Amino acid sequence: MGKNLKGKELGKGLYQRKDGRYEARIFVRGTGKTFSIYGTNLQHLKKERNAYLANVSPGIAGYDPRISVSKWYEKWMLIYVVHSVKATTLSNYVNGSERVREYIGYMRLIEVRPTHILDMIKGLEEEGYARTTVIQSLSVVCQLFQKAYGGKMIPIDPVADIKLPKEEPGEIPDEKILQEQEDEKCLSIYDTHRFLESCKNTRYNELFFILLHTGLRIGEALALEWCDLDFKHEKLRVYKTLNRVTKYYDSKGNELPERYSTIQITTPKKSASNRKVPLTDAVIAAFKKISRSDFYNIFRKKLSSIISSNRMQVDCWDC
Repeated sequence: MGKNLKGKELGKGLYQRKDGRYEARIFVRGTGKTFSIYGTNLQHLKKERNAYLANVSPGIAGYDPRISVSKWYEKWMLIYVVHSVKATTLSNYVNGSERVREYIGYMRLIEVRPTHILDMIKGLEEEGYARTTVIQSLSVVCQLFQKAYGGKMIPIDPVADIKLPKEEPGEIPDEKILQEQEDEKCLSIYDTHRFLESCKNTRYNELFFILLHTGLRIGEALALEWCDLDFKHEKLRVYKTLNRVTKYYDSKGNELPERYSTIQITTPKKSASNRKVPLTDAVIAAFKKISRSDFYNIFRKKLSSIISSNRMQVDCWDC
């Protein structure tokens, strides 16, 4: 029987520490392991212990109730994420987890409470992260704890009722100001002609002409192959995109000792991006200036590695 600091018996597995906190020791059936949870309110601690004993069981092979959030994240990524999402999405998961690691990564999974999640959110906001970035990080944490709770590894999901406060509504801008802001995002006809004239003697000439006349994204253009072009029906097919991604895991799901960047061709993020784009005579002429044998080199091998804002400014802007 455990006792409090005044010598009063608290019950089996319950103790009061010198710092005033209460400790409840729990034996996990089927694992041969014990671990402790802590709290300043004895009644709340008893409820948590009872909830754990009633609802929790080893959720995964080799489950250790003392597992930290960071260690569970590693297992969760390997079991549920690495082999089921694209490399670009995987990068978002990794970046999101790394932002929150200092706040809850060191904690035992079972000890995390809503207050810890709220402190994490506040900390990210104080660090200056944009709201969308905080939401993305919180999304990773939500999925992490949902799986742990669904697998009966923890008695409660500490993120289940967490909601970010709504943003304060801003002033409704004048329609004229909105239109001016939209106009600023677009090249005028004059600037478009000036830009294309500056590109005439550069390696980017045909590429930029095609981009401006088709509305293709740069990744979509760089992923094009000759078989995607249908000059007879004056259309091209978009169903893939080229991008640069950071590799965190190998093909077997093992975390790499050193991350590296690579170029990949993959399907678009949204199915609506799969489409057929009409071609004007001028665009067809631009494509035909590129020989079929040089198509790969011009549209992917060279441009995907050399395009940068600084290089384009040097090569293309004559001002």
